[in-house]
Amino acid sequence: GMGYWLKDFGAELHELEVPYNDSVDPADVERYLDEHPEIDLVTVVHSETPSGTQHDLAAIGPIARAHGAMTLVDCVSSLGGIEFRTDDWEIDIAVAAAQKCLGGPPGITLMTVNDAAWERIRSNPAAPRASFLSMLDWKDKWIDGDVFPFTPSVVDMHGIEACCDELLEEGLESSIARHDLAARACRAGVRAMGLELWPRSEEVTAACVTAIAVPEGLTDIQVRAHCRERYGVMISSGQGAGNLVRIGHMGPTARSLFPVIGLGALGRTIADLGVPVRLGDGMEAALEVLSETAEVGVA
Repeated sequence: GMGYWLKDFGAELHELEVPYNDSVDPADVERYLDEHPEIDLVTVVHSETPSGTQHDLAAIGPIARAHGAMTLVDCVSSLGGIEFRTDDWEIDIAVAAAQKCLGGPPGITLMTVNDAAWERIRSNPAAPRASFLSMLDWKDKWIDGDVFPFTPSVVDMHGIEACCDELLEEGLESSIARHDLAARACRAGVRAMGLELWPRSEEVTAACVTAIAVPEGLTDIQVRAHCRERYGVMISSGQGAGNLVRIGHMGPTARSLFPVIGLGALGRTIADLGVPVRLGDGMEAALEVLSETAEVGVA
C-alpha cells in the first residue's frame, strides 16, 4: 500500500520482493541498500496480516539507519499485541491504528515521528498545509501549541483513551503474552489437525493472525462461506495470491475462547467439505498450549 502512495507522489520505488508466504531477510535488506545507496526511505509493514507473516524490525531498523535511510513503519496490526520498540529499533516514523490489537474504534490514526523525521518533512516545500491531514499543522498547533488545528472526532478520542486505559491496566507485557499465547495455541491446533500453516516457517509467523493453507480441492470461498453459514463463525481470506484463510487474534479476540471456536469451526468445515482432519487432536493441542495461561500471567 505505501508503495502505491509514494509512487503517486513522485517517489522512485525499489521493491524488495519475497514469496507471499515469507518475510524479507534483514541480510537482503542490507545487501540491497549496499547496492542502492541512493535510497533514503525504507518502508515496511511490521505484521503483514494478509499472509500472517512478520518482519524483523529489530534488525531492519538499525540497518536502514546505518545506511542513512529513514524508516516508515506500518504497525497498524501489531501495536499492543506484538513487541514494538520504536527507539530501540531506530524507527523514524511509525503509523498505527486503534482497531486491531488495541481493541479500540476504527477511524483514527496513531503516529510517532522523531525529530529527524520532522526536520525532513518540514524541509519539503510540497508538504501539505492547511489540511486536516497535514502533519505539520498538527505538529505546530497541537504538539507545540497545545491547541487543535481542526476539530477532531471527540468520540474517537475518547475511544482511543479508553482502550489505552485498558491496555495500561492489563500491562503491555501481559497483552503481548496474551496475543502470543492465542496465536501459538491456534498454530498448534492447525498442525495437529493435519492442516498446513501458510507462512514458510514458525520464525516468520505473526502473533495477531494465523494464516492456514486451504487443502487441495477446496477454495477459500467455499471454506469461509460454509464456516459462516453452518457454524456462524466468520474467518477471513488472504488479500493476495494464494488459497488461504485466516483466524484473527487481536484485542479481545486474543483470548482462549476465540482460538478454540475458530479452530473447531474451521476443522468441522473442512471435514464437512470432504477433507479428513484430526479435529480432536487439533483441539487437544490447542488446549495444551492454552493451559499455560496462568503460567504466563495472562488474564
